[in-house]
Amino acid sequence: MANNTDAPFRIDLNTEQFAKEWAQVAWDKLLQALDKYDIGELDGPLWKSIQTQVIANNGDAQKVITKMLQYGRFRDMRVGRGVNLGQYRSRDNKRKKAPWFSKTYYSQVKRFIELYALHFNKVVMPQITEGLSGDISMEL
Repeated sequence: MANNTDAPFRIDLNTEQFAKEWAQVAWDKLLQALDKYDIGELDGPLWKSIQTQVIANNGDAQKVITKMLQYGRFRDMRVGRGVNLGQYRSRDNKRKKAPWFSKTYYSQVKRFIELYALHFNKVVMPQITEGLSGDISMEL
């Protein structure tokens, strides 16, 4: 993506389709991050557990939900298997940094907001302008 106007999918979709397209891109990015940090196996339970779901009503997206095994968050926070958060913060902890979820997911959320602003400007604003065109008067 060269600049903010480059989207990985069409931005002239309704909000439900738009959210579904973004959810697919975010899902792909999370799997790429798992691969990058060498967490789990391609057919392992964590990889299989990552799911996205779009809650919508009449074509309008209400929310996007991302689910996975809780174990994935532990790997992201570098805790688990005998290492609690207090031990992680100590200087002698040798556990490698692996922010596969937090870094990837929240960068995709930021990108979604940018793309949704483009969507709003391209699709919604012309509809508002069209609705407000013409004679608008009020008699008292």
